[in-house]
Amino acid sequence: MRAALTIQQLFGQQDKNSGDTQPSTAAARIDCMRAQLLEAFLEQMNAAQIPYCLLNGFEGYPAVIASDVDFMVHPKDAERIAPLLLEVAKRCGAPLVQAIQHETGAWYFILAKQAGGAVAYLHPDCSTDYRRDGRLWLEAEQVLKKRQPYKTFFVPAIADEFLYYLTKKILKQQITSGQLQRIAALYLSYPEECSERIRRFWSEKTAEALVPVLVGQEIGWMRFYLPALLSELRSSVPVESWWERSRQRLREWRRQIERVLNPTGLGVAVCGGTEQQRARLAAALEETLRPAFRRTVICAEATTGDSLWGAAAFWLAKVRSTLVIRRKELPEMGWLERDEIGFVFTEAGVSEAMGKPFGGEDSHHGCMVLDGSRPLEQNLERATAVTLEYLAAKLRKRMNLEAPSSIVSATPLGKRREVARGTGSAK
Repeated sequence: MRAALTIQQLFGQQDKNSGDTQPSTAAARIDCMRAQLLEAFLEQMNAAQIPYCLLNGFEGYPAVIASDVDFMVHPKDAERIAPLLLEVAKRCGAPLVQAIQHETGAWYFILAKQAGGAVAYLHPDCSTDYRRDGRLWLEAEQVLKKRQPYKTFFVPAIADEFLYYLTKKILKQQITSGQLQRIAALYLSYPEECSERIRRFWSEKTAEALVPVLVGQEIGWMRFYLPALLSELRSSVPVESWWERSRQRLREWRRQIERVLNPTGLGVAVCGGTEQQRARLAAALEETLRPAFRRTVICAEATTGDSLWGAAAFWLAKVRSTLVIRRKELPEMGWLERDEIGFVFTEAGVSEAMGKPFGGEDSHHGCMVLDGSRPLEQNLERATAVTLEYLAAKLRKRMNLEAPSSIVSATPLGKRREVARGTGSAK
């Protein structure tokens, strides 16, 4: 049995005299905010009584969040997740800024809580049936039937977590020593059930070769044979029928069309001031906002983009959830390509409201005026807040989501039983 620690135990007791929390480093404060976001999310899921399970990387939760928070729900509950995350956003003062559908049954959400010029991000990655490249590998209904309570949340049965994690690493063609250690620990916990899971997708001969590699954690062998394991995995008997696979292809085409029509990337212009001011703000914005996008790029000063090729490339980047930051001397823009928001340096002072529009009087693209005489940190804080606010509003409009009017009171998980699970890094 392992007892779950509280946030106060993990990050230090509050000093009653000073009112500060120790340690007081910026990194520790960001980690603490991420942990609080995760706790609020889990409490909200438990309160809503949505059957779910976290899929991997949860051993250190809530204090240690190494990467995305992968979790699974039943397909019928998928539409409840975005409104639930809006409740979490309201409760924590952390807007929901992204919802990227990267598979027909998977959505990558991002919550962002700003603290000065820094931002704490939480990345809940919701899956229904586990699919990759459109193909079904694990059915949510079967996994959720055997889920187990762990700390204050639910996790898969060990054999299901083993199959999910092994399949995921082979499909991605990437694995680290820590990840192989985790897979080995899961296998050794329930070797018979895990061996049965291996034989679902790989032959008896491959299974016999793979088991000692997992137990011995032979990372060199594993990396060398990843392509062969992937080839056999893809050649295995599909979980779905021919008819279901045909319907899935139609759903995948519709998803791709939706991504094109409603891109989740963003174009930001940094204008005015000196070349050094533009370069410094662009670099600082890129670093601060990077976790809110799949990719980021800062365009060179000479890049114009006012052409059919430039406009197409700009749109494709946004479809691929890319933050595109363009530096330019003046805020004027060509008719083919418009940045969605922008910031312009001036020595006339800072405007509290959005300034004159980009691209002429008929444009809806606003430009915020920044005081070039102020320190970079102040301008970065304002620019970050405006960008996150814009992303949150854009997301609500795209998904037709209303701001939450009330918060469901969170309730405990009930019987908080923990199971013995292997160690090792995840993700």
